[in-house]
Amino acid sequence: MLAGQNSPLSALLYRLQILGRLLALLCVGWVGAVGFELAVELSPDDLQNHRSPVVQEKVAACDGAFSQRYACTQTILLDGERISAGTMAVRILVTLVLPGIAWSVWTAVIRRTERLAWQAQHLIR
Repeated sequence: MLAGQNSPLSALLYRLQILGRLLALLCVGWVGAVGFELAVELSPDDLQNHRSPVVQEKVAACDGAFSQRYACTQTILLDGERISAGTMAVRILVTLVLPGIAWSVWTAVIRRTERLAWQAQHLIR
């Protein structure tokens, strides 16, 4: 067995690097497509900010003295912000987790293959 490009491990590493580029394109495509779709699907009710109809209805239902209305409104707005943050976090996770897992597994495979190719090349010499 000859060292260098003629070894099966070198050929395998070359093919894996090509597949790695394809995986990178697929990951970027996934993030772009899924991220765009999830961003398009956002509605005012998902974000629950002060302009959201759901929040405005809840705020309109607050009654009592000024301090009671203020406390009620603050509670509703803070809850809406928490819900919005949770919604956005879930959407970001859905967008990034699968490509992240795929890329980390791929990186481990490539590192192992590179290590084996390096060891084989140095053992032959």
